[in-house]
Amino acid sequence: MVELSNGTVKCITKNFPRQILSDDTLVIRLDYMGVCRIFIKEIIGSRDILIDRGSLFGHEFVGIMFFAGISTGYQEGEPVTFNPNITPNRTAGFVEYVFVHGLEDVLEQAIIRVTEI
Repeated sequence: MVELSNGTVKCITKNFPRQILSDDTLVIRLDYMGVCRIFIKEIIGSRDILIDRGSLFGHEFVGIMFFAGISTGYQEGEPVTFNPNITPNRTAGFVEYVFVHGLEDVLEQAIIRVTEI
């Protein structure tokens, strides 16, 4: 996976964190990842990150719902993408799996169902 920390991009390996799977968790297995110009601004530290938005690093992705907690309103196998204007608690997108946590109404705004990939 790729991680952004203090303006430095690092490639790291992590084990699949099964212990954080809960009723409000979504896990998306990525199929496609785009690169946005805002990523460069975050890497070089020239983007003012608003507290309510957080980092947007890795937000242009499309994938398949791999895990859907019971209170999320999603189903495993659904193709989805991400709305970067809503910022639930999530991991960055330069990974095999994106983890998203939140209340059902926030997840519904942030994770958009698509008809096909």
